[in-house]
Amino acid sequence: MRFVKPEVFLIAKSIPEKSELSRWLKSLGCSPQTVDHYADGSTAGECVKTNGERITELAGRRCYLSFEIGLNPNVQRIRADIAEYCENLLRVGHGSVLEHVTFTFAIENVSRVFTGEMNRHRAGMAISEGSMRFIKYNDIPIVETPLLTVTEADTHATILKKQHTRDVFETIVRSIERAYDDLAFIWKDELKPESKFADKKHITSMMRRIIPMGVATGGVWTANIRALRHLCTMRCAEPAEEEIAVVCGKILEIMMREEPILFGDFHPNEKGYWTPKYFKV
Repeated sequence: MRFVKPEVFLIAKSIPEKSELSRWLKSLGCSPQTVDHYADGSTAGECVKTNGERITELAGRRCYLSFEIGLNPNVQRIRADIAEYCENLLRVGHGSVLEHVTFTFAIENVSRVFTGEMNRHRAGMAISEGSMRFIKYNDIPIVETPLLTVTEADTHATILKKQHTRDVFETIVRSIERAYDDLAFIWKDELKPESKFADKKHITSMMRRIIPMGVATGGVWTANIRALRHLCTMRCAEPAEEEIAVVCGKILEIMMREEPILFGDFHPNEKGYWTPKYFKV
């Protein structure tokens, strides 16, 4: 038995394809200057946009054919500043264009408590979670949540409570490990390395039923920006379950670095929780 802490890895994200982007804009009737402007990802001030800003802007401008003045006779003014453009999308709630940009996270050392909460946000997400049907445990890792973590800010009384709580967890999990080993011994013939994998997965599936929800697992979650904003709005707030609040706080910090304009309206309070300026996007 061992305690582990959640980790979040950004492993993939949307990237515009320059040649096809240029070909598309030409087919829409954009001028060569406009094609080069959007294909290169520069702003009026020649600052490089993030990939998320670029894709969001392209989707938004296609809705109104507002790539340049004259392309759509109804458009007489264009917001050239990307920060102003994106903030206007957030302000008016034109969130559908945010769905074209995706980020893929590998999230490890999280419990089944976390995945049960996280997977409720499956709209706008793709989820591939570690399978306890196929994975056999020799050593059960338990996720260390804030109430299991001793910090310098804790009072003496709180430290004692947390230490006693950790002791209870260790006693229970070690007892489960012994029972798990007993089950493995009962079915040792079916669990031999040379045994059929189909037999092993049936036994492992049965054995997992005694493993606690606090067991550490992991997987891969891909989400679009609109879904990520909703996730962070709901789960970085004080009422959120403590483990998912920790993990989503890590996700939000990554997104604020990756897409500072599209997530720049989130602000922390004195307790470290986050609130956006624009809630429903």
